[in-house]
Amino acid sequence: MAVARASALFVSVWAAPLPGAFNVRTPDRHQSEVAKHWDVVAQVLASNASASLPWPPLTSTHRLIMSDGVGLDTILINPHPYNEPKCTVLVRSPYGPTSENIADFFVATNGCAAVLQDDRGTFLSGGTFNFWKHGTSDSKDTMDWIAKQPWSNGDVFTAGASADGINEAVEIMGPSPHLKGQWWMWTTANGHDFGFPGGVYRRDLTEGYFEFMGPEIHFKGKEIREEIKKNEAFGPWWKNVTICPDDKAADVSDPDCHWSNVKWPVTLQTGWNDIFQHTSINAWTALRKSSDPTVRDLHVHNIGPLGHCLIAFDGASITGDHPLANGEMQSITVSQEIAAEMFRGDFAGPARSRVGRLNLFVMGDNANKETPGDWNYWTSLDDWPKAKESLLHLNVGSTLTESQPQTPGVVTYAYDPADPAPMIGGNNLPIPVLSKVKGCGSEDQSEREARDDVIWFDSEPLSDDLVVVGNIQAKLFVSSSARDTDFVVTVSDLSSAGSYLVRYGARRMRWRDGKKDQSEALVTGRIYEIDIDLHHTAYVFPKGHSIRVSVSSAAYPYFSANSNSGKLDLMEDVDVVVAHNAISFSTDLPSHVSLPVVLKSSIAPNYNFTGKDSSALLV
Repeated sequence: MAVARASALFVSVWAAPLPGAFNVRTPDRHQSEVAKHWDVVAQVLASNASASLPWPPLTSTHRLIMSDGVGLDTILINPHPYNEPKCTVLVRSPYGPTSENIADFFVATNGCAAVLQDDRGTFLSGGTFNFWKHGTSDSKDTMDWIAKQPWSNGDVFTAGASADGINEAVEIMGPSPHLKGQWWMWTTANGHDFGFPGGVYRRDLTEGYFEFMGPEIHFKGKEIREEIKKNEAFGPWWKNVTICPDDKAADVSDPDCHWSNVKWPVTLQTGWNDIFQHTSINAWTALRKSSDPTVRDLHVHNIGPLGHCLIAFDGASITGDHPLANGEMQSITVSQEIAAEMFRGDFAGPARSRVGRLNLFVMGDNANKETPGDWNYWTSLDDWPKAKESLLHLNVGSTLTESQPQTPGVVTYAYDPADPAPMIGGNNLPIPVLSKVKGCGSEDQSEREARDDVIWFDSEPLSDDLVVVGNIQAKLFVSSSARDTDFVVTVSDLSSAGSYLVRYGARRMRWRDGKKDQSEALVTGRIYEIDIDLHHTAYVFPKGHSIRVSVSSAAYPYFSANSNSGKLDLMEDVDVVVAHNAISFSTDLPSHVSLPVVLKSSIAPNYNFTGKDSSALLV
């Protein structure tokens, strides 16, 4: 991304720059909407690049012909000495010269050439945009071209944020021998699990994104949306954009699991509140478990507080006057420094020496500004800290207890798809013209929890800080009057300031037995045991606060509203059915949430994470 002082480094051949943003090649596009949301990231990276080069780079445009004859619009930025062989950083993107320009920074920091390429079917590239399905072959063809150029030493590195990172991930399925390292930023390697977490269609992001991207992808968004909805089950349609069906297992004996192809180091950057959070963290599990043994210990993962949610912080992102915005900017800066060292083959450089293999931004209560707390800092580890599983059971009187219920109980509610409970906050893409979900990240759930179709259970006030680091899970014993329905679970931090979202997850009952084969219709009154993944966090529940667990059957429009009809309602026009749903709890039916509780001493602050004192991050 080229703005401010960094943009002065590079001579561009495309159209004049947008004010305060990025360059665009075609002035009639609405790319300014995309561009302005990358400005914050660009300004952080710009401060990390050299202010000048002894000679200006040469910039040229190329029409690279792929193996199937399609031509892709490509820009080369080649630093002096122009014909001396050098490394190359490749970024392939559907966004044109916005996030593509992340490659520019390695011209300044590593002396690499930068190759910026528009995905097929976007901007001036030929072909049809088809959901990154040609990403594997197009990347390989491009790397083969790079390796043949007189200015290339044959070593290619890739970088990519968001959709660009998907291009990086799919390179795993047909890796080029020239690929030597990658920086993945806020992205996913599992298309199906991203689009259907727990089997539930992620409506707001999918619908909004492909509508918003209409001009960029030559108005193929409607076709792609229809294909996604048509393919609820994991099957052949997803294999080109899914590295492994089950990243947690990462079973390389599965012919559809490709993680063992990774023979290069990866810098992975995630955000706790990022749209790609759960699939990105699962990718880390797979990299550590199943990538080539020679590189497993070279990967580095930084999990910041926000990811794409940084967009929602606007001015605070620039001024650094909010600890979460500041923490995310630090994540960007340090990730870029580590990637630059990694691309030089330096795995003990200044940045890498300051941090661990796994670096977590520890969050906590940011609603009570007047009450400082021991959170909002970086901890640097080599693996997830050892955790003790703490079970909090749903109990009578809307309570949440460590002990199992001694008195059996059941709580019922009616879920009407015509009036679904709303989603507030969460892992959203907070661009107003794209998303209809209110808020981003940790937002107050009080309005949602006041509804009759949202039931909740509260713990006693905590006697001390409770530190939760790892994967939160829920187990429920449920029943319904309908043939199909959803169950949504949230965990929030409850205090006088409100009920602030920490983690959440959902299960669509027609996919309760797996992602490949649809489950049988529910039998009225039968109790089913279900597991719901609430995904990972690193969060300090403060002393005196309570933990609240809520259960409902909707989080709209984040998730599509289940019609309860038992039909594949994403594609069919169906009549909605009001479901009367129930949650049971007893000694024999122990509905609960499992929290990975750790000792505070196991996540000690690393105030040298950036090479400068960061203790001021603490609220």
